[in-house]
This record gives sequence, C-alpha cells and structure tokens, in this order.
Amino acid sequence: KKTVNKKIANKTVKKKVAKKKTAKKKIVKKTVGIKSSVKGKDSISPLTKEQIKEFKSVKKYAEDFYDFRNLANDIAEAGDKNWAKKVYQIAEKKAQDNSDLCLLGDNIQENLYDKKWAAKLYKESEEKAENSLDLCSLGHSIHDNLGEKEWAKNVYKKAEEKGEKCSDFRYLADCIVEKLGDKTWAKKNYLKSEEKAGNTHQYQFLANSVRDNLGDKKWVKSLEKKAKSLEDDA
Repeated sequence: KKTVNKKIANKTVKKKVAKKKTAKKKIVKKTVGIKSSVKGKDSISPLTKEQIKEFKSVKKYAEDFYDFRNLANDIAEAGDKNWAKKVYQIAEKKAQDNSDLCLLGDNIQENLYDKKWAAKLYKESEEKAENSLDLCSLGHSIHDNLGEKEWAKNVYKKAEEKGEKCSDFRYLADCIVEKLGDKTWAKKNYLKSEEKAGNTHQYQFLANSVRDNLGDKKWVKSLEKKAKSLEDDA
C-alpha cells in the first residue's frame, strides 16, 4: 500500500510540474504576441481610408521628380512620415540635377527632420552645381537647415569662382552678409558686380543692396548717378 501511495504521489507531483511548464509557455507566447501587436500599431498609417485612396491614386499617375516630391510633401504634411519617406526615396532616384537634389534635401529636413539624409543630398548637389546662382542657393540651404556655417562659406567661395554676371556677384554678396555677416568679403563682390553692370536696372539693384547691407551712402549715390546717366542716355 505504501508503494502504491508513493507512485500516486509522484504522478501527482509530475502533473503539477507539467502544468506549470505549460502555463509558463503560454505566458511567454502571449507576451510575444503583445509585443508584435505593438510593433504593428507603430506601422499603421495615421491617414484615413479616403486619404490613402487619394494618395495612391496620385502616385499611380506620378512620373517625374516633381510629381513624387510633391506627393511625398503632401503625405508628410498629412501625418504619415513613413510612407512619405518611401516616396521621397523614389523622388531621389528621379532627381536630374543639382537643383532637384537641393530642393529634395530642403523638403526632407523640413518634413522628416533627417539631417544626415539632407546632408547627403546637399553634397551631391554641390558636386553637380554648374553656376554661381545654384551654389548660392545651396549655401543658403546648408546654413539654414544644417547650421553648417563653414561648409556654407566654402560653397560661397565656389560660387564666387563661378561668378560671371553682375547679378551673380550681387546675389552672392547679399548672401554673404545675410548668412555670414562678412561685410568685407561682401564688398569685394559688390565691386565685382559694379564692374559687370551695364544698364540702369543693374546699377539701381546694386545701389539698393549696398544701401541695405553696407550702409555706404557715398557709394550708393555714385551708383544711382550712373543709373540715372544711362537712363537719360536711353
């Protein structure tokens, strides 16, 4: 009888242990399921069904860089950053020149706050830039969106090297004052702009810039006199 009772007791203990193990397994599985569902929620779009339908319809007919960039901007503004990122990636592949890349970098920093990606695009834009105006615009973006003052300065130096027209040097000088606060360097470019000036409008625009950014009344008066002289001759 004692032997039989021991066997029965042992079986009871084993059953209890087995039940505990099974219960533990169930708890583990349940916990994993909860984590997965939480991850799933993170990937769910915050957009309404109507918005998703509309954006998918627009995407279906999108063809070039601007189509996809504009769509990504709209999606980001609507609140779905993850979907916007995917559409921006398509736009990046369709970018054709430095202006596209610079503009895309601006949008990505503004809507996704991704400085690393924006910096990558700005670097590519710098390599493709062909004229002074494009480099000035790029320097502006680098300064404002990344806070990279030294990088912006180097880009402005390249813009100066590529400058050809009166407006190139005037615009560059305006940027140098506004972004870097370097009036000495700006003055050198205003002088180059004056050398290239050849009509009333160019002299007048230059006079306005010199007045606003340098406050040099004597120089402004001289430029306005040249503008007036050409106007009278015409």
